[in-house]
Formats: sequence, structure tokens, C-alpha cells
Amino acid sequence: MNKKLFTRAGLALTAVVFLAFTMITGVLLRNWRVDLTENGLYTVSDGTKGILHKIDEPINLYFFFSDKSSKDMAGLRAYAQRVRELLQQYESIADGKIKLHVIDPVPFSEDEDKASQYGLQAVPVAANTEIYFGLVGTNSVDEKETIRFFQPDKEETLEYDVSKLVAKLSQTTPPVVALISGMQVNGGFDYMTRQPKEGWVAFEQLKQFYNVRDLNNDVAEIANDVSLLLLVQPKGLSDKTRYAIDQYVLRGGKLIVFVDPFAEMDKLPQSQQNPFPQTVAGEDINMLLAPWGVKVDMNKIAVDADHALSVNTGTGRAPTRHIALLGLNGHDNSAESIVGGLENLNIGTSGAVETLKVDGLTVTPVLQTSSNAALLDRSKFEFLPDPSALLKDFVAAGQQYAIAARIEGKAKSSFDKAPEGVSGEHISESKDGIRVLVVADTDVLSDRMWVQVQDFFGQRMAQPFADNGNLLLNAVEAYSGSADLIGLRSRGRYARPFEKVAEIKRNAEVEFRQREDQLQKQLDDTEKQLQDLQRRMKETGQAQLNPQEESALSNFQSEKLRIRKELREVQHQLNRDIEALGTKLKLVNIGLMPFLLIVLAISIALARHNKGKKAREQA
Repeated sequence: MNKKLFTRAGLALTAVVFLAFTMITGVLLRNWRVDLTENGLYTVSDGTKGILHKIDEPINLYFFFSDKSSKDMAGLRAYAQRVRELLQQYESIADGKIKLHVIDPVPFSEDEDKASQYGLQAVPVAANTEIYFGLVGTNSVDEKETIRFFQPDKEETLEYDVSKLVAKLSQTTPPVVALISGMQVNGGFDYMTRQPKEGWVAFEQLKQFYNVRDLNNDVAEIANDVSLLLLVQPKGLSDKTRYAIDQYVLRGGKLIVFVDPFAEMDKLPQSQQNPFPQTVAGEDINMLLAPWGVKVDMNKIAVDADHALSVNTGTGRAPTRHIALLGLNGHDNSAESIVGGLENLNIGTSGAVETLKVDGLTVTPVLQTSSNAALLDRSKFEFLPDPSALLKDFVAAGQQYAIAARIEGKAKSSFDKAPEGVSGEHISESKDGIRVLVVADTDVLSDRMWVQVQDFFGQRMAQPFADNGNLLLNAVEAYSGSADLIGLRSRGRYARPFEKVAEIKRNAEVEFRQREDQLQKQLDDTEKQLQDLQRRMKETGQAQLNPQEESALSNFQSEKLRIRKELREVQHQLNRDIEALGTKLKLVNIGLMPFLLIVLAISIALARHNKGKKAREQA
């Protein structure tokens, strides 16, 4: 009886201790977290901490979420809790410089009026239900920044979006970025649709953080207040402009160059093209870059069979890989802060940055192809209806090509003296090391390669599917002296590419593509013979086929069906190895792992039994 009472009392005491421990830890350790995800998805990054520690003036954050109206929306409430906890971490790390206000703007309340006053908009998520789910930040000089709605499908950029808002509120004077562009990156006029065009999203985002100053291609001087000079496919730069760029870099200015031998977004209508161009785009830039140790051959395109993206080639045909459209990532260059961690970068018909031997200068690749790559003549891409032709004739050169590279070290001027009419002291050699980044592609910045733009309740929303925009922002931040946000964007999308599956696809495609082409040719020939037979009947007015023609027609149709069946079989074979790999993985996950756990459990049990048996025998 006493033993039973003691057991009950012990269980009761254990329950009380457990509840007390849970309540105490819930209060004392409320902000403690253990993040077991591989990439630290739920850990505030060092970049965010750097931003928060640099706040000089108080910032108020108003988090609006319709808590009562969303009581039946478990998924949305879970994400709202995630946002709230992140904002609480910001408040804790900022050490009093951030004050968080959590507000539930119930309908017809003063809080709802306040949300509307700040520019937030309720979004309908169900019948007769509208939800506020946004953030407003204000600083001591009444500047305001807003996230109008936290979209759950953009969780991977949550920390970046919030940190961007805080950074803008804490930033007194944004750095000046001077832009010289030969393309309509800021918008323009579409001659095909006769409508104005929006600016490229990458440059719209850039203007959110920086004072972007547009310069023409005949500017004679780069002002001293310019933190960074950005060149995007400049054309026909005058001598005095090239000299101004040269002197700006030599006196310590930072330079980023995007130059492209085949800029697909720079194709003007035939009527707008100059039939006698004075300078091929990029050649004048090479005159500037050569003394600094690099050049971009404007007649060569980099292709890569390992990183080729798949594209559709027409209805009824299987997608084919385009070896000039590349999907790269920053993992191979993880030491490079500009690209390290970026999961997906889409590159389009880029050139290659060639290193020239110049004493005192170091050229380091930032983005590069695999060794299964080559350089092809630009002329092959002028009229390319079927990109599979590139893959069919592809022969790898067995070396990697730099698509982007940075230049550092002591450099000399590309000018012996100042051009006529330009005054001021001529700098013949840099006093300190220069910092230049050259990217041999401009399409990487265009919307079509990385972002989908949609209208969201009157607001232009950009939904990225690649990290190209982050590449530009990371580069500008690194070269303008502000790099706190780089780590946030570099966290990427955390997609887990199936590298083995991609390898199987490449091997299968090489193996079966030739057979597919042969069958397609046979099918085309058979259909041509059928069409010829039908045409002859129509020309001669023949109403019926003779036995020989009927036999031929029957054979043609049977052959057509056979070829189509074999063609489908070849296409199915492309996926068989992938399905076999999936089956093996299922066997491992469903059968092997549980079996190993059972064996481990039995081994531990036997070991304990033997240990207890030996102890009893010794006793």
C-alpha cells in the first residue's frame, strides 16, 4: 500500500515539477532558440545584427495583423507568428533603439483607421474576410517605410525585406551611384506596342537604397561625391568620358562594368538601327580595361553543357537544353561575398572575361563556367531557331571561362595625357589599389531572366524566381562600402538541386538525342511521302487508289505509327534512370533505414542484457 502511495505521490510530484519547469522556462527563456536547419533559416544573420547595431536614432515598428479576423486561418496565423517572433528579435538585438508595436486592426476601429492612414490595405483572403498583415516603420524625422503585405510564399526573403526597411530608416544620406547605360534600363518606349516601358526591376530596387545619378556618354568628369560608377553596355563613349572614368578609378573610385557581346535586350527594330555604327558596343570599354588586365571578346559567346538551362522549342517537342543560357550558383565561389550563397543565377548568351598579363594586377573569377564549356562565334546566335543544334555540334574546350571577374592592384592609366580640352592634373598611376568588377553579360539584369512582375491590388509586385537582382545589389553594396545586407540576400532560396538527377538527364539526353533525331527525320520523310501521294491524287483527279497505291498508303501509315511509337519510347527512356533512382531512394527510406534502426535497437538491448548478466554473475 505504501509503495503504491509513494508511486502515486512520485508521479504527481513529477507532473508538478514538469509543469513548473515548463512555465519558468517559457518566461525566462522566451527569446532562446535553437536553430537546427542547415542554413540557419531561423537565425538572425550577422548582416541584420550589423544594421541594428548601427541605428543612431529610435525607430518605431508597427506590426499590423488581423488576429481576430484570422482565427480560422491556421496557416496564415502560423506565418504571422513567425513574423512577430522575428520582429521581437530585432527589438531585442537593437538594445532599445527599436520599439515594436503589435496592433490588431479590427474592423471599424481606430487601429484600422491608423493602418489606412499609414497606407496599408486590407486584402480579401476569404468570403467576407479581409486581413491586414503588414509593417510600418517610422524614424525620428517622420520618415516612413512600409511593407504592405507579408506574402507567405515569399518567406525566404522575410528577413531581407524587414532589414531593408530598417536600413532605409536608419540611413541618413544614401550613397551616390553614377550610371552610364547604353540600354533602356530606366524604361523607355516600346516601338512594337507603341507604349512606354517600365524600368528594369533590378534598377528600381537599386534606387530604393541609393541615389542613382544618370550620366550621359559624353560626360567630362566624374564627381568626387560618387561612391560607385556603374557602366551597363555603354556605346560610343567619347575620349573625354573614357578619360574621366580612367581618372576616377585611379584616384580611388569603384567601378562595375556590365558589357555583353550579344545583349538580347538591346535589339532595336531594324528601322532604328544604325547601318554604319561608329563603334561596336564594348570595344571602347576594352580600350579602357586592357591596361587593367582584362578584356571581353565581343565576338565570342560562352557556352556550358553542364549548366545549360532547358527551353521549349515548340508544341509537341520535348524541351531541349540551351548551352548558351546558363543556370549558375554561388556555391562554387563561396568565398566571393558578391555571389556566395546565391542559389540561382540565370545567365543569357554571355561573353567571357579574358585575363591579360599585367604586372601588379590580380584578376579573380567571381562567376565562371564548368570545364565542360567552350567559346562559340557570335554569328552562330544571330539566327538560331533551334538551340539543340548548338548541343549537337558542341565540343568542350576543357577549361573554365570567367563570366565575371574582379580586378585589384596597382594600375596605370590607359592615357598618356589628358585629351584636348580637359583640364586638371593627370594621374598616370593609382596611388592605392583599384577595385573594378567586370561582368560579361547584361541580360542577367533584365526582368525576363529572373523576375515575374504582377499587379497586386494596384501595386507593382516583383516575384523573383532567380537571384539575379541580388547579384547587382550585392555587387553595388560591396563596392560602395556597405555590405550588411549581402549576407541576407545570399541566403537565397535554399532550393536543394537534385545534382544526381541533373547528371542522369544530361547523360541520357546525349545518349538518346541522336536516336531521337534519326526517328524524327524518318517521320518527316514518311509524312512527306504521304503528302506527295495525296498531292498526286488531287492533281490527276483520281478518286480511288489502285491496289498498289493502297498498299503503299497502308505501309506509310503503319510506318508513321511505328516511328511515333518508337519516338515516344525514346522520350520515355530519358526518365527511366531517374525513376530507377527514385525507386532506390524509396527502398532506402522505407526499408533500409527502419531495418538499420531495428538492428541498432536490438544490438543495444543485447549489450545491456549481457552487461546485466555479467554483473549478476559477479555478484
